[in-house]
Amino acid sequence: MSTVARVESTAVADPNTSNPFADAGAGAGSTTFMKFKGASGDFLYGQDEEEMPYGSLFAANINDSKWEWSFWWEGEVLKTESVKVVANARAFEQEPDYLPEDYDGDMSLEEIRVEQADKKSSFMDGWSCQAVLDMRLVGGPAIDDPESDLAFGEEFTIKLNNGVALSQFRALLGSYGRQFRFKEGLLPIIDISAKSYVSKVKSVGKRYTPVFKITDWKSDEELMGMEGAGDDPDMYDAPETDQKVIEAPQEDAADSGEPAPRGRGARRVEAHFLNVTYSQVSCTPCHRHRFVSPN
Repeated sequence: MSTVARVESTAVADPNTSNPFADAGAGAGSTTFMKFKGASGDFLYGQDEEEMPYGSLFAANINDSKWEWSFWWEGEVLKTESVKVVANARAFEQEPDYLPEDYDGDMSLEEIRVEQADKKSSFMDGWSCQAVLDMRLVGGPAIDDPESDLAFGEEFTIKLNNGVALSQFRALLGSYGRQFRFKEGLLPIIDISAKSYVSKVKSVGKRYTPVFKITDWKSDEELMGMEGAGDDPDMYDAPETDQKVIEAPQEDAADSGEPAPRGRGARRVEAHFLNVTYSQVSCTPCHRHRFVSPN
């Protein structure tokens, strides 16, 4: 695991997509990396891997989320490729078809892929994909706890490994795609939690998958008006629109402790902002991937 937990933010606003972070502030702050532990169900952040409590609320920069492919060999990342979700919504399925120049192993790419398929829980080398999402803390127990050192508006970057965690990120994209056109000028506020499931790998047993639920939508003015946000008026920059709100379709019922059943054809959902149709997730739990910090 990388010991680098904070990096300078270098995001540049894309003029073709709305950006929930202030253009003027991009690159001026820093972000704390967060990961999800499938074995315990914990969200951990920073070098000391402190626990982020369930129910914490974040303004999510979904428009600038990314797929990130990394090639691991003997505990090191030799190559990383990333692409925005809005640029290639299905990039998580498109594994790079080459070996990095720095690779000095004796296995071919095809041999590595065979080992990955045969030894999912023990073979940790080769290409693996993560979803990368930037977000700002805006509420919940992470702020309400008087003993917490976290501040309103603090930036986090969460990376979700291939398997059930990445599948839940895709579910978040689907939820966003069903609603965002009805929420002009507003930013999605997500709640984080987890639920348990039994792994298909018998030796693994009980595991956890993250849950990301859009609980609210707020304008940049509303966010700045919340406690602590007034210190940085450029913290958020919602899309410049007339802030017209159309009644959105009713969200699905809350999840139970078990994975929710999928509808006919996995309920193909049109996500207009991605120009892609999301279909049923078919990933199986995989424990060979690691939390990666960008180079």
